Amino acid sequence: RPIVDYMVDESLKQHLISSAKLTEAEAASLLSYQLEDPTIDESQRMAVVDALDSIKIIDPACGSGAFPMGILQKMLFILQKVDPDSQRWFDKKLASIGDAALRRDLKAKLKADNFNYVHKLGIIREAIYGVDIQPIAVEISKLRFFLSLIVDERVSDDKENRGIEPLPNLEFKFVCANSLIGLPKNDDQKSFSEATSDIEILKSLRDDYLRSYGSEKKRVQKKFLEVQSKMAKHALSWALWGSEKSQTMKLSQWDPFAEEPCGWFDPEWMFGIK
Repeated sequence: RPIVDYMVDESLKQHLISSAKLTEAEAASLLSYQLEDPTIDESQRMAVVDALDSIKIIDPACGSGAFPMGILQKMLFILQKVDPDSQRWFDKKLASIGDAALRRDLKAKLKADNFNYVHKLGIIREAIYGVDIQPIAVEISKLRFFLSLIVDERVSDDKENRGIEPLPNLEFKFVCANSLIGLPKNDDQKSFSEATSDIEILKSLRDDYLRSYGSEKKRVQKKFLEVQSKMAKHALSWALWGSEKSQTMKLSQWDPFAEEPCGWFDPEWMFGIK
């Protein structure tokens, strides 16, 4: 735990110094459990909210998720310091929505929800990613994050399903893969042999899956596998061009829904981030 705490604090401290333009002392005060009121002004508090809203954390060998979980807890801790009533974060999210009616509906929903749960879910969806070559490690990481959300669920007998929200899909948040080997990049000389349109469809389905549940989740998963099957046939038809090394073939062979390690890793493709 001391090692994880040190890694978490140093990582976040450097991010706050570079992104929020805080001094080392100001960043350290936000990370300290002993100092309750950070000595920063309103503009700096908003800068911290912005910095944490844009951060991306990838653990390339996450094991059972100790570092990602430590990051999640410390980010929540910092947000509670700089934005205890969640008003700054609340205003930022609403301002990003152009539709007035949708903004009004979201405002009512957020006010009725548990802010700890909403904050935590937002951080998991937008900021934290993990990779490990051992399937059991990835499954334990997912379980830890599921449990961290469950403890903040607010039960209400007056609501459908007692107010319990479906757990997020973490297949594209914690992946079983070899983070030392990258996905082959498109070669200009062979790009015409790649199934470019199907690769774009697969990316879209990946994004849809993160927000789906129930029958929609099953539909997206089925469509994802169907597109992969089509891509595999496409790659095999270009066998003379070295299809086994093509991006199309590699993507068609990856099954993110199975507990099996993938032989390559690509953060832009698997997580949708650059």
